Amino acid sequence: MGWQSAGLAAEEREARKALTIDLATTIWKPTGKETETQETVEEKLGLRRGVLADMLCETKPGVEDWHFALLAGKGYDKGRGRLTDQFVFEFGLGQLVEFVQNESGLIDAEKAVAEQRELDNIKVLLKSRHEAHKTFAEGLDNVRQGEVPWSKNGRRKKWKNATSAERRASFDGWLDKIEQLGCRVLDRREWNDWFRMADPAGTMEQLLWHWCDGDDGEYSAGCPPWVFGVDVDYWNNYAALSSPEFLDSLILVTESDMPYSPYHARFEQPNSKPLLSGYLITHEVTGFSVIDGELQFEPDFQGDDVAAWLSERRARVAQATQEANALIDRANRRKSGGAHG
Repeated sequence: MGWQSAGLAAEEREARKALTIDLATTIWKPTGKETETQETVEEKLGLRRGVLADMLCETKPGVEDWHFALLAGKGYDKGRGRLTDQFVFEFGLGQLVEFVQNESGLIDAEKAVAEQRELDNIKVLLKSRHEAHKTFAEGLDNVRQGEVPWSKNGRRKKWKNATSAERRASFDGWLDKIEQLGCRVLDRREWNDWFRMADPAGTMEQLLWHWCDGDDGEYSAGCPPWVFGVDVDYWNNYAALSSPEFLDSLILVTESDMPYSPYHARFEQPNSKPLLSGYLITHEVTGFSVIDGELQFEPDFQGDDVAAWLSERRARVAQATQEANALIDRANRRKSGGAHG
C-alpha cells in the first residue's frame, strides 16, 4: 500500500492521517442517494480490496504522497464525491491526476502494468517538485549569506565580488534550473491575485494563451503571473537583487500552479466571482488586485520616480507576503489537514 514510515513528527503524522481519512471518505461517498459498500467502490476504481478500510483505520499513518495522488486520480476519473476540478486545483494535483487513466476493459495483468506506470510517473514528478524546492531554498539562503544564488559548477562568488552581469546570470541560471524541474518562481502578490479569481478547470498556461490571443472571456482571472515574471531586471539595475523586499516577494509554484508543499496541502480558494466583467482596462492601468472584495487598479509609474515606485512596491510586497504566507501556513500546519468541502 505504501504507508508513511513512523519517523514523522506527531503533528505531521496527524495532518497526513486526517488527509488520508478525508480522501477515503470522499472516494467512498456516494454520488447520489444510493449506498455502496467499500468493496463495491474499490472494485469500481480498480483498487486493492481493503484499501479504503486501511485508509480509514485510525491506527495507521497516512498514505505516502505518491499514493495519495494515485488514489485521488482514480476517484477524480470516476467523479467520486467531492473529487471535482476544485479539489484537484486546490490540492495542486493537476498534472499528477493526468497520469491516472481509465483502465476499464483491461485484463488484470494489463491493469497491473498500467498502474505501475502511473505510479512511476507520479513519483518522478513529485521528486522533481522536491528537488525544485531544495534548489529554491538553497538559492535564497545563498543570497542572504552574501553569495550569488547559483552556479553551474557549484563554485559561487561572493555577492560583493560579483559584477552586475554575473549576479544577473546567476539568478537566471537559478530560475532556469527550477523551470527545468517543472516549477516556477513567481511573485507572491501576482500569484495571489491570479489565485483569487482563477478558474479551477483551467491552468495559468491556458490562461496565458487566451490572454495573448485577446480571448480572456469574462476576465475571470488576472493576467497570468509569469507574463511579467520575476522582475529581476529592475532589481538588478538598482543593485537590489539581495534586498529583503525582493527575496521575500518570491514564491515557488509547482507544475500544477499551487505553492510547493512537502506533502499534499489544500490552498482554499476564496469564494469570489469575476470582478472585471464590464470594466474597461485602459493602457493607463498596468494591473489590478482584489482587496476585501474590492477591485483595486494599480497606476503605471511614469518617468524616473524610483522612490515612489519602491514605496508602492514595498507596500504591495508586504501585503502580498502576509496574505500568501497566511494561506500557505494554514494549509501546511493545520492539524485537521485542511481538507473539507
